[in-house]
Amino acid sequence: NVMQNLLIKEQFLGAIAFAGDLSMGQPVEHSPRVAMLAVYFVDALGLKNSYRVNAARVGLMRWAGCTANARDFSEILGDDIRGRSELLAGRNPFTGMNLESNSLSGYMPELVNAHCEAMAHIAIRAGISLSDSHDGANNLLPSISDLFENWDGSGYPRGKKGVEIDLIAQIIAVVSDLEIYTRQYGLSQALMLIEKKGGKTYDTS
Repeated sequence: NVMQNLLIKEQFLGAIAFAGDLSMGQPVEHSPRVAMLAVYFVDALGLKNSYRVNAARVGLMRWAGCTANARDFSEILGDDIRGRSELLAGRNPFTGMNLESNSLSGYMPELVNAHCEAMAHIAIRAGISLSDSHDGANNLLPSISDLFENWDGSGYPRGKKGVEIDLIAQIIAVVSDLEIYTRQYGLSQALMLIEKKGGKTYDTS
């Protein structure tokens, strides 16, 4: 039954989002909000329906691979949940440890690669690596592998740059930060932070 399979997939994604948000030190409504914002963004860009489906799914799955590097983050940061929460909010995760955020740079390619590989494996095993839409569905795996790349090439794990980065991955990066910054600092400050990262983390257009 097609509808039953769809329902099971969406329920699975909901459970993945719930667990991922808790593991990243976020409220459990974070990933559902990111998924919703991603759909709004897709609509604003006038993209086809398959992008709506895939953006929502990647938004829900973004933190699905966080258990793959939890041990490493714990060894580096002490408290991996608190540390990752601080990172997402744009704050120094090494507060009280006499280290700066850039101390993580040498570890990030391996940590991010482990996260993305685990996320891709979950998507494939769950049968949701492809959209169920019929209008030119996009494979989710490029979106997953590019989630932590930056527009200026400073991201991870491969240092992709500009239009090399999957469009859905770019959308999720912006709306995820927007959701977190708005909750942490208010909308005005969040928009200022997003604008400041334009041309670095995100496409300025």
